[in-house]
Amino acid sequence: MGKTDFNPLNISAAKPFRLAVVNAFPIQYHAPLFRALAQRPEIELTVLYASLLGAEEARDYELGIDIKWDIPLLDGYEYKVLKTVGDAKSAADWRFFSFAVTSELSEKNFDGALIHGWGSWFDRVAIATCMAKKVPYLLTGDSAPIFPESPIKGALKHILIGWVVRRASALLYTGTLQRIFYERFGVQNERLFPHPLAIENDRFFRASEKAIKSVPEIRGEWGIDPDLPVAVLAGKLIERKRPADLIRAIGVLQESGLECGAVLIGEGSERAELEHLTRQLGLKNVVFTGFVNQVELPRILTACDLLVLPSEIEPRGLVINEAMACGLPVVISHRAADWGPGDIVADGITGYVYFAGDTDALANKCIRPLFEDAALRQKMGIAARQRIETWGIEERLEGVVRAADYIAGMKTSD
Repeated sequence: MGKTDFNPLNISAAKPFRLAVVNAFPIQYHAPLFRALAQRPEIELTVLYASLLGAEEARDYELGIDIKWDIPLLDGYEYKVLKTVGDAKSAADWRFFSFAVTSELSEKNFDGALIHGWGSWFDRVAIATCMAKKVPYLLTGDSAPIFPESPIKGALKHILIGWVVRRASALLYTGTLQRIFYERFGVQNERLFPHPLAIENDRFFRASEKAIKSVPEIRGEWGIDPDLPVAVLAGKLIERKRPADLIRAIGVLQESGLECGAVLIGEGSERAELEHLTRQLGLKNVVFTGFVNQVELPRILTACDLLVLPSEIEPRGLVINEAMACGLPVVISHRAADWGPGDIVADGITGYVYFAGDTDALANKCIRPLFEDAALRQKMGIAARQRIETWGIEERLEGVVRAADYIAGMKTSD
C-alpha cells in the first residue's frame, strides 16, 4: 500500500503538496487512507479533527450504546484536535462549530484542504474559510441524486450545494452516482477524480479466509444449521435503514416452505420492535447479535450467505464492501448509492438491486433465487470478491494524489 501507478507531474518529495484533511472525528474507513497518504513523499499530510469520538469511547446516539472502534484510528499519520464551541454528540451537532479550523487553514499555508462533505459544522466552517482565504479545497463525500426531498427543500439545497460544489478546485467522487451528482452542477470533467470509498480489503480478506473453517461453530452459537441459507443485515437498527423489510421478507419465504434464516447485526431504536415482529410472525432461525466491532465483523459475515441492505436512505453503505470482501453477494435497495455503471453492485452479477420498500421483490426476486440456488450464490459471491479487489485503498489514494497534482499544476499555470 502507498504506491500507485500514477506519477505526478507537479508535486514531488522535493516539492510536496501540503494537504490538510478536515474530518469532524476519526472514522474507521478513513484511517487506512490517511496512513497511505502519510507514506507518499509528494504529500505532506495533517488531519484536522474536531473530536476523537470513535477513537475514544463515546455514546452513539443512534445505536443507543457507548462504542469505541477496536482497530487503530490514529496511528501512522499526523493529526490535530481543534477546539470547538462545545462537546458535540453527533456529526450534525452545532457544537462542532470551530473558530480554530479557520485559524488553522488561514495561517498554516496549506496548498489545499480535503473536506469530506458539508454535513457537520466543522466541515461548513472549513469550506467557508477556504472560500474566503482562497485555499483550494478538494471536496468529497457520499451525496447521490437518489434521495427523496420536498420541492422547496430540494431547490434550496440545489442552490447552496451547487455554490459549494462549483467553487471546489477538485471533486473526488466515491462512486458512479456521486459523479452524476457533481455533473448535474456543471462541473468540468477535468476537475473530477475517482475516489472509490473503500475499506481495508486485505484485513477483511485475511479474516474471512481464516473464519471459513469456523462457520459450523459460529452457526452453532446461533442455533442455526450450517447448511441453512442465511441473510445478514448489518447496521443501525433504525427506521431509515428499514430492517423490518428483511424480517418480513424472511417471513414470506418461510411461509412458502423455504427453510432459511437471518442475522441482524447492530443496535438501535427499532430493535425491540423487530424482535416483537419476529415473534409475531413466528419466524425461526432469526438472530439478533447486537453491536459487533470491526475485528469480529468479518467472522460473522463469513458465516452468512448474502447481505441485505434495504435502506430508505443509504448514501454509501460500506458494509456492502465488507460483505463483498467476505465473498457474499449483496442485495440492496435502489436508495443505497453503490450501484450504477462501473460501481460495485452490478445487478445480476455481484448481487441484486430492488426498489426500496418492495418487500415482495426483496423476498421473491432477490433473496429467493440466491437461497434456492447454491451455485448461483457461489458464482455471485466470487464475482463480488473479485470486484471489490479492484476497489481498495490504493485506488482511493490515487484519486487524492491526482487531484493534488492537478491543483498544483493549476497554481503553476496561474
